[in-house]
Amino acid sequence: MGRTNITTSLAPGTKDCSPFPSDSVCILNRHYLSEDISESDTLIYVDAPDYLNELIASDQFCPLNFVKIGKELIHFTGVSAEKPYRLLNVARGYWGTIPAVHGKGDAVDKLQATTCWGYQGLIPNLELQDEFARYYADVAGRSGLGLYDFDGQEFLFFNGMGGYSVKRFYRTMFDQAKKLNLPADIRFTGAGLSEGSWHYQSVWNVGGGKNIYDADLRVWGSTTSQGKDLRDVTYANYFPSSFGVNFPITAASTVEQYEHIEAIAVGHGTTYFLKIGQEDVESCPQKYAIFNVIRTWEEARRANAFPTYIRKMLQNPALSWRLEKKVDNEWTLFQMENGQKGRSFDLKADENGFCFVP
Repeated sequence: MGRTNITTSLAPGTKDCSPFPSDSVCILNRHYLSEDISESDTLIYVDAPDYLNELIASDQFCPLNFVKIGKELIHFTGVSAEKPYRLLNVARGYWGTIPAVHGKGDAVDKLQATTCWGYQGLIPNLELQDEFARYYADVAGRSGLGLYDFDGQEFLFFNGMGGYSVKRFYRTMFDQAKKLNLPADIRFTGAGLSEGSWHYQSVWNVGGGKNIYDADLRVWGSTTSQGKDLRDVTYANYFPSSFGVNFPITAASTVEQYEHIEAIAVGHGTTYFLKIGQEDVESCPQKYAIFNVIRTWEEARRANAFPTYIRKMLQNPALSWRLEKKVDNEWTLFQMENGQKGRSFDLKADENGFCFVP
């Protein structure tokens, strides 16, 4: 899927944006030309100024303030304060579209955009969004893909339809998957929650890497504050949450790091997307021991072997732990002090309990 899929963002350079932008992009409001313009005019006069001074991207420094006239995207930064009203700081033929002649009375559509960085793009209307949903199912059907990370999932709100838009997107995707006889509903994680998410979203993450948790410094959000959302929102209501893409195995990775990572993950009831690459893994002298650590902790987690009082202790980033398997369905948890085993706790599988993490 490339670097990552950005849900429904119509990114610059895609066929939905250039050289001929789709007529199915989301329109915020519509004005009309009050004068003819040539393909080179930058004085663009419109019939009214309403809402044209409002930036449409969430960051004021994003170059995402658009109008669409015919099949041309035009960038601008506002509108004059007095009649005759004209767009300010106009850039014609934006994003590789083709400057053209437009006549008085032609529609000037202000478009809904996303946000900055690698997320920038336009928002589809509801009908085009349906096509996106079916397309994601088609890709899964052709490739065998069973899980998506819908980064920028909040863009499903941007067409103005709120929670309905989100549920419609996933219902459409699941319906298409059933038509393709996929063995199960597609699992997914994403960056946003909405009403009803419990019923269809597999897990939630809001970022990744050191934005969430820095395993080296043992602090939450050493670069941003995203970690607070994972703890305060999802842990409080049992919604399955995730560290996102994090904790890559490298040549410098150690067993102690992953004992800590697993302890924090189990303590807070979160999963994580383990980032690995063949060259990186093969360069790590402790690779087999690290995989054994992950397996031991995850087997115990699935067996619901960690009672609440243990999980609360595991949440403390200042403490270090080691988990060892004794026999099937039994483990010993050691608190480590200066590299030595300290107090221990015997753990057993809880067949009557319920593990919230899939």
